[in-house]
Amino acid sequence: MRNGFTLIELVIVIVILGILAATAAPKFIDLTSDATAAKVENMAGNLSSGLNLVLMKKEIQNATTTVELDGDDIVLLGGYPQASAPQVRLWIDTNFPVTTWTPDWYTVPCTGSEFCVLGNRPSGETPTFPGLSTGTKLFIWPEGYVLDACFAYYGNPNNGDEPVTGAVTSGC
Repeated sequence: MRNGFTLIELVIVIVILGILAATAAPKFIDLTSDATAAKVENMAGNLSSGLNLVLMKKEIQNATTTVELDGDDIVLLGGYPQASAPQVRLWIDTNFPVTTWTPDWYTVPCTGSEFCVLGNRPSGETPTFPGLSTGTKLFIWPEGYVLDACFAYYGNPNNGDEPVTGAVTSGC
């Protein structure tokens, strides 16, 4: 009469369980959304850093309407960079795709670039974010996503109040 398992039987069961775990674990541990959220938060940091650079140049140049940055003119509204796609390309030094506005950005995912950008939107237009009740805003969202709940933002009140930057990552 035999009581229990042999050492070889236990090792075989452990090996089989290890193979199953290695195969199934990636399906349960998907870090894609965390990586996307980190990219969006990084873009929000780029917006904040670029804004600080423009403001330092503004002080150095004693500027009121434009700031010269690397040979380009950054247009100021209310003392801060305007929330337009062509302008933000200059002050965060990146190459976003050049497109025309379409309402499809709320339903069709960003394609053809790591990020899409939409600027000069009225403050009350969706999606909304905290800290901006007047002026214009700009959104930057990642490829594969619609402009909804996964984006970095910049908002300029256009009245001299401080602009806001940040990220919404609840939908990443």
